[in-house]
Amino acid sequence: MAILETSAGPLYYQVLDVTAPWVAAPETILFHHGVGTNGDVFAGWLAGLAERYRLVRFDVRGLGRSAKPAAEFRYSLDSLMADALAVADAVGASRFHMVGESAGGTVALYTAARRPERLLSMTGVSFSHKGASIDHVREWRRFVETNGMRAWSRQMMERRFHPGALPPEKHAWFEREQDAGDPGVLLALADMLIGADLSALASGIRHPVLMLVPDGSPFVPVKVAAELFSLLPNAEIQVFPHARHSLCLTHGAECAAALAGFLQRRRAATGVAAAAP
Repeated sequence: MAILETSAGPLYYQVLDVTAPWVAAPETILFHHGVGTNGDVFAGWLAGLAERYRLVRFDVRGLGRSAKPAAEFRYSLDSLMADALAVADAVGASRFHMVGESAGGTVALYTAARRPERLLSMTGVSFSHKGASIDHVREWRRFVETNGMRAWSRQMMERRFHPGALPPEKHAWFEREQDAGDPGVLLALADMLIGADLSALASGIRHPVLMLVPDGSPFVPVKVAAELFSLLPNAEIQVFPHARHSLCLTHGAECAAALAGFLQRRRAATGVAAAAP
């Protein structure tokens, strides 16, 4: 683990670098999680990727082990992108593959559009390109202010996971992390998402994009993912059956295998894992 000091406060990050000795110049994958969790939500991905890639996870500002920012801080796609790039700079990754889940996928898409020189590829899990299409998020403020974070978290668990989708200890861990979230951070991120619309930027993204989509997310229906897929010029999409919103946790190994295969196909076709921006 490590702490990155920034002008807006410290960010927690961790690096797993156990690449095999026969992998020359291993590339870096940077993971960006979504609302209500932390970088450990990607733990199930690590085993399937660690042989070939250096893996970097961090906790979004105000979530997990990263400190809550000052009251004047404003969450935006630009500020979240800046944090992700600061972590990449801290680990010496001038270019990297970016994986984002839920809100993190929206940040990754924005980064691919705005800072294409930094990315090798982009993968989004259970994410949307426009906030107005994300169902249920508009109701969060009233619900949290009326019922509190714990009640919101219980409701979210039903929307994130099918019954029995996780072993009991994994389910309990996620609910504890979500319960502990700061309501101000949650609602600020929700407001940011609702106001986002990257439709006009999507067609200009030339990087390889992998979309990993659950078939039953109450927040991002498959039709929204299909709309984004139609806008992206260089994308692949995989829909996972019988999965709700938190696909990255319920299907971590399967998502990692999909990403590894995606990058291998790109490498076989072009000699590198991604095309130039």
